[in-house]
Parts: sequence; C-alpha cells; structure tokens
Amino acid sequence: MKTCTAILTLLAAASASALELQKCDSTATSEIKAVHSKMNSRLSATVARFTWLKQKQRDELKKKWPKLKIDCEDDKNKCAKDDIKDGFIITGYAHGSFGNTVNVCYYNAVESAAKLCDLVETIWHEKGHADGMPKMNHHNHPDKHPEVFKKDAVYRMGFAAGDECRANMFAGTANRALKGNTNLGLGAKCSKDSQCKSEKCKDAKCVCRKDADCGSKKCKEPLGGTPYCK
Repeated sequence: MKTCTAILTLLAAASASALELQKCDSTATSEIKAVHSKMNSRLSATVARFTWLKQKQRDELKKKWPKLKIDCEDDKNKCAKDDIKDGFIITGYAHGSFGNTVNVCYYNAVESAAKLCDLVETIWHEKGHADGMPKMNHHNHPDKHPEVFKKDAVYRMGFAAGDECRANMFAGTANRALKGNTNLGLGAKCSKDSQCKSEKCKDAKCVCRKDADCGSKKCKEPLGGTPYCK
C-alpha cells in the first residue's frame, strides 16, 4: 500500500510539473521553465489569493493547471508592435474556448523591461482567458476604462499572481529582468521577428521588412530569398 501511494504521489507531481512548450527559442524556453517551476510550487497559494472566485472555480483552475500549454508567438502578427493600438505592447494573448494554450509574445515582454513576476502575471492572465473566465466590457481598452484593472476577474487574477510571485517566488532582487535581446539592427543575429527593429528575422538575422527600415534605400525581397536594402 505504501509503495502504491508513493507511486501515485510521484505521478501527481510529474503531472503538475509537466509543461508543453512550442515555438520558443532557447532563451525563452529557459526563462519560461524557470518561472513555471516556481508557479507550480506556489499553485495552491496563488489560487487562494483569488478570493473573489467561488471555491468551485478555484478548484477548477487548479485542476486545469497541469494541462497548461505555452506557445511563443513572436513571429505572429498578433505580437507585431506596429499593429498595437492604445500604446500597449502585447505580451500575451489567448482565446476563451476549448484548449489550454497561452500564447506569449516573449520578446515584447523583454523589450518592455518585464521581470520574472511580470511573466507570471501574463501567464495567469492569459490562462484565465484560456479557461473561459468571463471578462468585462472594455477589457482590451484599459487605457480608456481603467476601472477594468480593479474589477475585471482576469486582470485581478494576473495581479494577484504577481503579488504571490513577488512575495514568495522571486522576492526582492530575485525578481530580475527577463533575459533576451531586442531592438536589434539589420544584420544582427536573431531567432524571432520581434527581436528586430524591423520586425523581421530571416535566415537567423534581422532583415528589412519595408522601405523605412532601409533609410534612403529600398527594401528588396527576391522571390524565395532574403530581403536586403538597395
């Protein structure tokens, strides 16, 4: 009986720590895994901070947590900074439908000087969306409707998770800035579009995407080739 109990405990721990990561480069993978490990260790304490939710809702969040999937979508238009409105840099997004995927714009977070606990906030915020947590009207326009920060359940989840992180996951100076390079010039080594000033990374280097990236020159893109300024 003791052996069976020990096996079940190990299986439960393995399930809780499992994380499916996709499309993340080595830097993002390392940072997200470090954050996720701490989030696992403080899962119950974090969810306990969601006091505005019913116990049944909190239990459901914990039940769904092991199924979390994170995709780094730095090459998607959704993460492109020139598509962003209201002055906000998008650091993540998710859809409130079937599935447990949280999409992270990792290098947008790096560029905005985000710290480890800011990433925790983003993951929990988007996890709320992925789990179908109801959101207020104007959720996507907090600049014009700042009340959503205090009343919207999804924002509150992210902020509460951030508080738990700063208190018990990465306290004090341990809450450092996320690692990674951004705002790279043409020709610099890259792995994701959002690392480049031009928002385009091809063949492991930053290349032009439009004429404005080339100063007085034009951006040329041969069919099937690498863009260049001429």
